[in-house]
Amino acid sequence: MAGLPRFIKAIWLFIRHGSVRSSITQICKALLKSLCLTGNIKTDFNDINIKIEKGDDATFYCHLEGSTNREKGIFLESLQEILDPIENPRYILIRKSLFLNRFGRIDYHAVPTVLGTKKRYALLFAEFWEKYVGKMDLVYTRTRSGRGLLLQARNHSLSTSFIPRTERISRWC
Repeated sequence: MAGLPRFIKAIWLFIRHGSVRSSITQICKALLKSLCLTGNIKTDFNDINIKIEKGDDATFYCHLEGSTNREKGIFLESLQEILDPIENPRYILIRKSLFLNRFGRIDYHAVPTVLGTKKRYALLFAEFWEKYVGKMDLVYTRTRSGRGLLLQARNHSLSTSFIPRTERISRWC
């Protein structure tokens, strides 16, 4: 009985937000394609493989194969910004969908700093997000209405509920 409130919260969050883990591959594709086309990653998109491995404890490990260490760092830092709780990004993505054609699902993701520096980069990322992940709204947070949505995103995103922050782990194989 003691775990019931936490269970109800978990069910409500799943209905409202869905699972980020279910779309991690698509998020990685959208991010990588955007980083390649903006010149942040110089290696050709077709020469890079995204590897996602599921750990024993319901964690996921993500890395790139076929890119330089610098490019891997840029990719992982950007992915971490997308999945971590929202702090103060220039742009945010508001992901909306319907669960079972009834319940409105909504979640918020920060546009990585490296892609949020220029509006055209953010628009390119939003275009690939829509292609690979799904419908969303891109919001510039440096306006009055954008600030209100940023505050709402900080309070109501799935990543701030009880999901632990992402970790960068160096693993030698």
